[in-house]
Amino acid sequence: MIIALEQLFDVSLSAHKELVENVQEPWEIVPRLKEYIARMIQACNHGRCVGNTYIEEQVQIGEGTVVEHGACVLGPTIIGKNCIIRAGAYIRAFSLIEDRCVIGHASEIKNSWLMQSAHAAHFNYVGDSVIGRKVNLAAGALCANVRLDPHTVSIKYNGERIDTGLKKFGALVGDYSKIGCNVILNPGTIIGKNSKIYPALSISGMHQSGSKISVKG
Repeated sequence: MIIALEQLFDVSLSAHKELVENVQEPWEIVPRLKEYIARMIQACNHGRCVGNTYIEEQVQIGEGTVVEHGACVLGPTIIGKNCIIRAGAYIRAFSLIEDRCVIGHASEIKNSWLMQSAHAAHFNYVGDSVIGRKVNLAAGALCANVRLDPHTVSIKYNGERIDTGLKKFGALVGDYSKIGCNVILNPGTIIGKNSKIYPALSISGMHQSGSKISVKG
């Protein structure tokens, strides 16, 4: 394993730790989401809808969650307790959103796992990614998930490229990290815990816990 899961996520705090059992590399979590969500979902809506919302049948929403006017939630999708799904949010199939998350206006989530208290609150795209506990994606931060050429996504590591074998893979963003406004996390980006990525940057490769990346490096 090129980076230990413990450098990215404290999965002991998650109700979905089964997702990481026996993974050889951390990006293996992403293709597991479909099978896991399809098996675990208990379609229900214990939350509160405000105004006109569109929520498909195969969606599970926990107590205290608010889904605002104009939000669209496609299934199968699991949303935990006390989340806020703001006006105009678009949550696509096979999204796993844990308790106390915020999905904001014009933010789109697709085939991704957002751990407890993660925020994608303003104009974000999160595709085929894992976003750790209490991560904040500032306005306009994007997790791109597909290369411009037809190749599978690779990881830049120690001057080499490691092929993930995945056609669609966005980013792994470790717990407590802060991603600045208008940052692009290119396909295959891995950010360790407690990192800060300053605004308006295009980032790729793997970055260890505690990284601070600015225009000056």
